[in-house]
Amino acid sequence: DSLLSHLQTIGLNTYLKNQKISATASFYYQTGRANLKPNILQKTNAWMGSVYGNYSISKKISLGAGSDYLSGKDMDNTSLSVTNFNPLYGTHHKFYGHMDYFYVSSSHKNTGLWDNYLSASYKTSAQTTYNLAIHHFEAASKIIDYRRRKANPAMGNEVDFTLTHQLNGGTKITGGYSQMFTSTSMKYVKNIAESQKMNSTQNWLWISLNVQPEILLHSK
Repeated sequence: DSLLSHLQTIGLNTYLKNQKISATASFYYQTGRANLKPNILQKTNAWMGSVYGNYSISKKISLGAGSDYLSGKDMDNTSLSVTNFNPLYGTHHKFYGHMDYFYVSSSHKNTGLWDNYLSASYKTSAQTTYNLAIHHFEAASKIIDYRRRKANPAMGNEVDFTLTHQLNGGTKITGGYSQMFTSTSMKYVKNIAESQKMNSTQNWLWISLNVQPEILLHSK
């Protein structure tokens, strides 16, 4: 038997947009196999789905809501099958909260993710925009506590505030503040020992300067 491994991701995106409403829906399926050793085969069967809609109340104010579901694997499942979806390309910061609790720093025990969120945007001028997003995170599969019992799937809530100010055509300042309110189940999926304390509220403050210079080339 060959030790060749492969993974395929197949997906579909749909979009709707008019003057007031924009919406998108996506579905992706992952399949493949990994020959870990001769006669030991690991198969992949995972999926994700997402839906998002945004409504413009006025030229300055818009509201949004969405839900992303990424399949997972029960923490007490010892089979070789892979049922937890892998987002692959590092865009998690954009979708699953600015504090990157999932898929970036750790795998959260491969329990998958169900992220339901609300957002609001307020444009005070042509240069300045405020954004607020509230996320509720749950595992997409079974979480097991320290005593091998089924735990609450809710892992926590996150609030993300962002401010963007355009200084000129090629320069803008972006900053934000994020607050995470974790549940006890977050300890179970983050490999935190039972005796170790985990702060239920954690925060992050950031600022960045983005410069995109335009270089003009002139030739006779």
